Amino acid sequence: SIDGICRAVNPNYLLIIGSVDVIPHQRVDNPSRSCIETEIATDWPYGWLGNYSNGPFGTPRMVGRIPGITGCRSATPLLTALASATKTCHRSTSDYLEPFVLCSTSFLESTRRTLTEVFGAPREINAVPTACGADWSDEQISRPLHLINCHGSPHTPSFSGQCATGPSRPALFPEQLEGRLSEGTIAAVSCCYGADLFAPIGTAESSRYIPICNAFLRNGAIGYFGSTGSSHGGRSELK
Repeated sequence: SIDGICRAVNPNYLLIIGSVDVIPHQRVDNPSRSCIETEIATDWPYGWLGNYSNGPFGTPRMVGRIPGITGCRSATPLLTALASATKTCHRSTSDYLEPFVLCSTSFLESTRRTLTEVFGAPREINAVPTACGADWSDEQISRPLHLINCHGSPHTPSFSGQCATGPSRPALFPEQLEGRLSEGTIAAVSCCYGADLFAPIGTAESSRYIPICNAFLRNGAIGYFGSTGSSHGGRSELK
């Protein structure tokens, strides 16, 4: 069906509306041999030109998705995300130059190098575990750019951090976003399963146990970039 639409109108950009219970991810071969997953669930093939293949690469058009909440019988979460996406938000580029940066301590050095490459200078980094825990202030959460390089797991709503050795510690929960994001928020998330669209437990409209990508969109974010599978956060030079 999507191929037919694309052949008819030849769009430059394809936007999927609804979660994976409406239009499912496709599964492609995992090009990384360092992961235990042999396949990755992704929207990538919907953007390919030509015949379908389960290979990891193709000639793509841009593909995005505005998901509702998987398994939710109410249209409210989807309508909320659509309303945020269609708002005209005039923010200065300078508003995004001091992001809320959150990373696992084990990814600290790679995060610092990335920030220097992107912004031309270091930025404040909140590494977990940290002495203050994960009690982020309103000022931090309300920054319109969130850059997150932490650990994530399948069917898990939160992100976590850890040192080179030792147990992991909580870094960010969906409920920490409730009512605290500013208009025009964009999140770039390098966490395993950071865009996992699993079905929440309980009433999806109000459940706290929802994918964190849904929590961002429910609270007004206009953009979320994340991985539906494993993601490499980078090596640390810390001992």
